[in-house]
Amino acid sequence: SYTWPNVAAGTYSLTAKATDNNNAVISSSSITVISNAAPVVSITSPTSNAIFAPHANITINATASDADGTVTSVEFFQGSTLIGTDTSAPFTVVWNNVDSGSYLLTARATDNRGATTTSSLVAVTTPTFFDDFNDNSLDLGKWYIRDPASPALVSEQSQQLRITLPASTATYNGIGSNATYDMRGGTAQVELVQSVSQAGWVENFMVLELDGQNYLMIQTGVGNCVLRSAVNGVNDQLIIPYDAVALRYWRIRHNLTTNTISFETSADGAVWTSRKTVTAGFALTALRFALVAGAYGTGNAAPGAAIYNDFQFIPNPGIQGTPPPILSDDFNDNSLDPAKWDANNLFSGFTSSSVPVNETNQRLEIGPLLANTAGSNYRGIRSVNTYNFTNGYSYVDLIQAPSSTSSADAMFTIGSDVNNFYRLYVNGGNLIGLRKIDGTKTTLFTIPYDSVSHRFLRIRNVSGAVTFDTALNNGGAPGAWVQRYSEAWNAAVTLSAIIFEVKGGTSAETSAPGTVIFDNFRAAVP
Repeated sequence: SYTWPNVAAGTYSLTAKATDNNNAVISSSSITVISNAAPVVSITSPTSNAIFAPHANITINATASDADGTVTSVEFFQGSTLIGTDTSAPFTVVWNNVDSGSYLLTARATDNRGATTTSSLVAVTTPTFFDDFNDNSLDLGKWYIRDPASPALVSEQSQQLRITLPASTATYNGIGSNATYDMRGGTAQVELVQSVSQAGWVENFMVLELDGQNYLMIQTGVGNCVLRSAVNGVNDQLIIPYDAVALRYWRIRHNLTTNTISFETSADGAVWTSRKTVTAGFALTALRFALVAGAYGTGNAAPGAAIYNDFQFIPNPGIQGTPPPILSDDFNDNSLDPAKWDANNLFSGFTSSSVPVNETNQRLEIGPLLANTAGSNYRGIRSVNTYNFTNGYSYVDLIQAPSSTSSADAMFTIGSDVNNFYRLYVNGGNLIGLRKIDGTKTTLFTIPYDSVSHRFLRIRNVSGAVTFDTALNNGGAPGAWVQRYSEAWNAAVTLSAIIFEVKGGTSAETSAPGTVIFDNFRAAVP
């Protein structure tokens, strides 16, 4: 055998020639081989570190070419999740209703011979609270100046936030958020374009603070970077050498599942390095953000200026911090709230009093469902009141679906009456989206049910559309939402008078249907 190295793209005719010990020579028949050049692909928009509003429709464009053939398709991904595919130039896809979060986009091109190439990462975010400082005027609706009397000058210029320190003066200044924010499952990040002088006596930092004794901070000064969690005045911190290139982006992130805080840095805002992780040591539900620079002594005659850009707060999609719910129940008190729910009058169909329904074990349990029983046998809870659902969302945590080997159902329904509603439900191992308009049911989609990926079910009204979404469980709250279906909202489902309902049951004889378990219901209107 022989390995032919570094073969250039092209078409080749190969033969093998054999020589024996008497110098007799014979050549094989020729074969044709093709060395295929892989395609080239890059995302042209959005640019990396672009910021969008939550629920934006983001257009992603890519260029792709192939030196020795044609590009047959370009696939667009968010992480490992396929957003869409385009088979002809210009290559583009629209990513609809993007939830609040941090995302990494790639494009993968395939050529006519099946070779593939994946583009470089493009980072995008959809924060609920952010400032790109592009208008060169401090937004006093978002921020306050921490010390208006300080000689340290706070300004927005060149589309960045600048805190300029006076020479040989002990003083601090910066900006703080007017509001507090719920950091549970959230992320706060900023780009440090320029630090203050590293020659001593001065520092600059991003801090997320409950109060002066309890805060999270990333700081630089005197050639170091400090990553600190302060709990009741006791510091748990890591000090590393400051590198203006490798540590250009700072991020503090809370993991709901583990209740830990991660301090992270990045050179490009796309690929992050975790520097320190601690267990959250104080309440994170009302933190204030601040960007600060200052001098703790008078020994630096050229302290310089700290320059920040693109501050962002990205909440957990299931918590958001706002808006307050119009109806919610975590079922933790093990007693069904009669002011919220009616367990004996389902609005979307008949109610069977033979099916048990109980708030127990800090969740809502429906069942055991009736086995080998004919007819319609459903029970659950419906909202006592109706609600204006315009631009609203509602979700529920489906902890346990009925047996996939049975024909039993677990149903989450929102609507205005028995003849007009939208529904997400699990039946026979499938997750199904359904609408019922003027008494006629239409299946909108059917996909295999995954108890992990489809743990949370959500129905939304967004800009005149109904949208069905699913999410993983993230410590009792939804993780990143995945859209499963969307279409125009039908006016027969009256938005001003929506009823919410969860139920389980059977519509025909079936064996061993099991028990349906729901938790963490929430409905809100941003």
